[in-house]
Amino acid sequence: MSTYIELGSRFLKGAADTTQNNTGNWTVTFDKSVFTTEMPQYELYHIVLHGAAGSSFNVFIDNREYDTNVAGDQNSWNPPQPMILRPGQTVYFYWSDPTSDNTPPRVTVYLRYDHDILANQLAGG
Repeated sequence: MSTYIELGSRFLKGAADTTQNNTGNWTVTFDKSVFTTEMPQYELYHIVLHGAAGSSFNVFIDNREYDTNVAGDQNSWNPPQPMILRPGQTVYFYWSDPTSDNTPPRVTVYLRYDHDILANQLAGG
């Protein structure tokens, strides 16, 4: 049985894509400046998001596609297997929606870590 310690939530609005992976569309970027944790392994275990009607989005960890979803207007994600992250990794939400619509998506993510993982204990968790 795992002992989870909450790391709180993070909220961002979309911005014009600067990655060149989603040119002309909204991108939401959760990087180390947003995650602000140095736990060797932590989890993104819940997501709530809102975007333009009819939009969809893809989720990437760094340059690897992690998930895709056709309901980018209003959605929630609470998987049985959370997204495992390590310090320095970036999570991107690439929306199908063009920035010209002036409707940036909004994403809230919830983070936690498992205290029973030895590396997390040794890191002071």
